[in-house]
Amino acid sequence: MYTTKPATYNLRKLSEHEVTDLESKISDYAKPKIVPIRRDEANKESSISESAVQLTDSAIARLKHLSEQRNKTQYLRLRVDSGGCYGFSYMLDMTEEPESNDIVVDRKGAKMVIDDVSLPLVRGATIDWQDRLIGQAFIVLANPQSSGGCGCGASFEVKMD
Repeated sequence: MYTTKPATYNLRKLSEHEVTDLESKISDYAKPKIVPIRRDEANKESSISESAVQLTDSAIARLKHLSEQRNKTQYLRLRVDSGGCYGFSYMLDMTEEPESNDIVVDRKGAKMVIDDVSLPLVRGATIDWQDRLIGQAFIVLANPQSSGGCGCGASFEVKMD
């Protein structure tokens, strides 16, 4: 007969300096002035600079295909939630309408939205569409705000300066 032992984890405790630094970063991320926004009052959308978030050609093609297929603009939503193996998790899903705190990214007619709190955690990231035998999905290929992450790429650790 087999007995199951409870899982044990060896997580490194953050130093006081690291905790203070992380708290400061999180506090700074919540400040809207960090996000350069240009409002277009005609269509009530916001846009951010070209370097904020990148979409690969395959991601652009897939987003355009989804919009054409549904006869309505389909937005890829990128959100960062707390949790996961490394502290923060990427959440990618589709929406047809931006929310009031969303920044709209338009790349060659393909659109995605990122809320103003998540943007500083993914600034400079590259989003890709992958179509493989094991499945299809939008993924975050690279995130310069991350110092590491889990093997599946779903969670990441915020880079400490």
